[in-house]
Amino acid sequence: MIKKFSVIFLGFVFFQTHAFATESIANSLGVYPSCDGCHTNANLNSADKGNLKSAAKTAYNKDKRGLSGLKTLLDSTPSVITCIAPRVLINNVCSIVSTINTKPSVNAIAQQWDVQVGETLIIPISVNDAQEDDFQIIASKLTGSSLSDHYVGESGLPSVDFKWTPAAVDVNKIKTITFNAKESNTKQKYVSNKISVKIRVWPEGDRDFASITKLKVTKTVWKDGMLNLVGAITFNKLLTNTERQDFIDKSPYLSLYNLSGVEIYSMPLAVKFNGNWQISAKIPFVPCDITLQFSGQNASRKVIGCGN
Repeated sequence: MIKKFSVIFLGFVFFQTHAFATESIANSLGVYPSCDGCHTNANLNSADKGNLKSAAKTAYNKDKRGLSGLKTLLDSTPSVITCIAPRVLINNVCSIVSTINTKPSVNAIAQQWDVQVGETLIIPISVNDAQEDDFQIIASKLTGSSLSDHYVGESGLPSVDFKWTPAAVDVNKIKTITFNAKESNTKQKYVSNKISVKIRVWPEGDRDFASITKLKVTKTVWKDGMLNLVGAITFNKLLTNTERQDFIDKSPYLSLYNLSGVEIYSMPLAVKFNGNWQISAKIPFVPCDITLQFSGQNASRKVIGCGN
């Protein structure tokens, strides 16, 4: 009685998990997701795989435990996966492919770029498009700029390089440019989001020298062996507040020269955030004509009370 009950129970389990058993067998034989070698309905998207083909049924009944009969049959039978519309076969999987066209998207990039006069700046622009449509980059007009051919960037996305070499007329200026992408091979000709960047054009050479654009001296008095100087510097408008403070914290040296170009004194200059400065230095002798030099800027002045 116990043996008979077990047979009925096992049969019930096999009936309830037929689809799962079919996939398990296919996995064991190394043919999943292809089920058409054994079933008349090979639709992977259906839990009902259909009836067993007569040849498969015979092979299965031959050796249910070892599945050697099925393996022999499948090894000699090419397998073809059939998908039912609207699904199509992609990488051996029946999938639905969207026919809706979506807008391309330009990926985010740094919002600020720096370049020196005569130096070529390259800004890579990458585009993401779900349908992988062809596109063209639309950029603000900037004299001397150009766009490269399309290429696959480090991100694996189609990319275009924006290239620009600023001229002398661009020095100490900030250029703002925008980019977006427009589909070129679709009916909709969708346009992407627009991104904007700023380009700071610096003079050639040392950045510290480029940090100020003018040195002004308003007082030069020598009295009782003390030289008193008062003045101001003009910071480059390209500097951010943080960069201005960083320059001040470096305390660059102010140097004094006579008419022959011989250095007579040098000291760190404490500059206020607004550019004003003043110093008092004990100097035994000061000529009447001096030149002050600070971070690439010069200023020549007469000294009141000089020693001639």
